Amino acid sequence: MSSGVQQSRGGTFELVHHYVGGDGEAALRAMMDGFADRHSSISVRETHYDNMRLQVKSRILGEDPPDVWTGWPGGEMAGYAEVDAVKDITDLWEASDMAANFRSVAADVAQVDGRYHAVPVTIHRANDMYLHTETVEAIGIDPARASDPTELVEMLEAVADDHDGPALLLPMADPFTVLQLWEITLLGLSDHATFEAMTAGNASRHRDVIVSALEHIQRFAALSSEDSLYDGMTDANEQFIDGAAPVYPQGDWAAGVFDETPDFDFQSEWDRVAFPGTENMFAVVMDSFIPSSESDSDALETFLEYVGSCDAQERFSRNKGSLPARKDASIDGFTDFGKSQHQQLDRSTEQPQTITHGLSMSSAQLVDLKAAIAGFIDEWDAQATADEMIGVFDR
Repeated sequence: MSSGVQQSRGGTFELVHHYVGGDGEAALRAMMDGFADRHSSISVRETHYDNMRLQVKSRILGEDPPDVWTGWPGGEMAGYAEVDAVKDITDLWEASDMAANFRSVAADVAQVDGRYHAVPVTIHRANDMYLHTETVEAIGIDPARASDPTELVEMLEAVADDHDGPALLLPMADPFTVLQLWEITLLGLSDHATFEAMTAGNASRHRDVIVSALEHIQRFAALSSEDSLYDGMTDANEQFIDGAAPVYPQGDWAAGVFDETPDFDFQSEWDRVAFPGTENMFAVVMDSFIPSSESDSDALETFLEYVGSCDAQERFSRNKGSLPARKDASIDGFTDFGKSQHQQLDRSTEQPQTITHGLSMSSAQLVDLKAAIAGFIDEWDAQATADEMIGVFDR
């Protein structure tokens, strides 16, 4: 069913999501409009929670789960699958064209023990590094030439006193941004095989690189502004646009803000390179729709098949600033940055499934890793934090 068009069967179901405001809301609305055009007899009851993941878990425990919700596939979804809280939709994957046309990394994280339980809708990249063209040129450095995180931090330390502002933006109000940079730094210092060994529960063997990545984070933090401990990602985005710092490591969701800023043009006022040492990697972050095992709605099955269609994924990703999870989706109408990211995804030889965004970690592990990073920001004790993180990975 490559067209993504079926005969409407009618009915209703509840969708719980976290897309309110910004590009997330625009992406969902574009996709839901496409669904409504094709299936006008189906009614979708939308529910939004501020703390969606906690609320979904609470409703599952209360035996009142939503029919479908947005979330991360991989580790988060696997926890629900282990207690039969999510629906097995393998028949849908195989009967439609999803199994044949999804990127392998998307198909992989949608499965638990060889059975499909989610429909990924979009792919983000976590290992981007943004360069503010004017500021980089004024300082006289070329961060794109750094071959690994060590060369990058040494380059920035060498010019830190020559710039009236931070050499690098690192918002730390939420520990997830620091955990994410630690993860990308670890990839840049080691390789994908080390990353996979750690996330498979063999982190103790790689203690040295875990410590080294933490020590690099401490050096990066010293290069950021004094207010970084209180800055969130939105603050850092605005500071980058203003040219406060030459370098900003962040996922491609930041580029959506940059693309929408007037007179701030891609490859002119700002550019993007891979974080040093991860040039051949596309560190994958993925959003998906996860159905409840308690739902037996034909309308929900129709919706999930649409979510997996080219039309839905193109609508969603074009507005989200991300990429479709399907390999046969068109990128016509995407921004120049989006098309560039698409090339990066196609050319990547390795696609690590991120820790920070739940693909390779359980929800409980992720909570504890964020807590470990929060403690690290407070004490800056790399050795103790490494031991704490290894305990989380290897349990």
